[in-house]
Amino acid sequence: MHVPTSEANPCLDNHLLSLQKRQDFLQISSSNHRIRQNGLFQSNILSNGSWFPVQQIVIWNAMIRGYAFNGPFQECIQMFDEMPHRGLKPHNFTYPYVINSCCELELYGKGKRVHCEVVKSGFESSYAVANSLLNMYLKMPASFVAGLAGNCKLDDARKIFDDMSVRPVELWNQMMGKYVNAGDLETARMFFETMPQRNVVSWNSMISSYAKHGKFVDSLNLFVKMQSEGVAPDGYTFVSVLSACSNLGDLEFGKYIHYLTRDLSRSEVMIGTALTEMYAQCGDVDKAFAVFIKIGKRDVFCCDFKLAEKVVEKATELETNDSGVYVLLSNIHASAGQWIEAADARKKMDEKKISKKAGSSVV
Repeated sequence: MHVPTSEANPCLDNHLLSLQKRQDFLQISSSNHRIRQNGLFQSNILSNGSWFPVQQIVIWNAMIRGYAFNGPFQECIQMFDEMPHRGLKPHNFTYPYVINSCCELELYGKGKRVHCEVVKSGFESSYAVANSLLNMYLKMPASFVAGLAGNCKLDDARKIFDDMSVRPVELWNQMMGKYVNAGDLETARMFFETMPQRNVVSWNSMISSYAKHGKFVDSLNLFVKMQSEGVAPDGYTFVSVLSACSNLGDLEFGKYIHYLTRDLSRSEVMIGTALTEMYAQCGDVDKAFAVFIKIGKRDVFCCDFKLAEKVVEKATELETNDSGVYVLLSNIHASAGQWIEAADARKKMDEKKISKKAGSSVV
């Protein structure tokens, strides 16, 4: 195939060819200024042969993609804006990167204008384009559309989602999560029930949403359904369910969850904290202490202040010789500015001749 060259700069033409073959963005980016300044993509060059219309869009998209991945994002958008002036038409390998760059820069107005171009050019049905548009509307702050209802952007995202021919479970989870954030648990549950397939993230999202919005019975019921369908819960599932048990005062169900968590050592602190809170809130402070004392890496942040203080004070009543308990109690008081109480906790260590183990810390 004959490859036309620019009489003004044939060396630059050869350089571009090598860049296209290697798809090396660093090389493309360093040449970007020279390419545009030398007028390589002007319309008079396009008329010289049949090669450049195809090669140009490949090179131009490579630069747009490179800026979208590596920045600066503004450069990606500027190159997109230049395309009509170069006689180049964007397509499904162009739009996703431009839309993502608009999101990174929070230029949602520009993103919506790009969406209009997508519709006009007929690429709205492309999965990559639709996915980038969906992400944009999901990230768009509700305050962006002044004077309209806060769910306007969610309605736009829903329309794009409904029109997508391919909808993986991750997108279902995103949409469900957005309805949860909007406080529309009914629609979120509808999404959950109509999902063609669910993963543990889907279950966790719905279970935790019920717990966070005070629908604790619904949270426990959904967990039971999760088990009946043979889906294995993880640490995040148990934390949400234990929170529901704490608020309901359901000690027996909480004990059942404790039994189920016996093999999740990797989530020891997270689950141990939730179990400690559950037992304490349900009135079994002795069991709360028994769980608390077994947490491998206790720190001042692993429980809320009042709960941690209650459990640690229980430990002092039992005359424990675990230095970590006293250090934690001291840190709890110190974090609240109670310096006298913090000093008293350290003083008790000295009175009992308990020394902090070298190389260990509870903070």
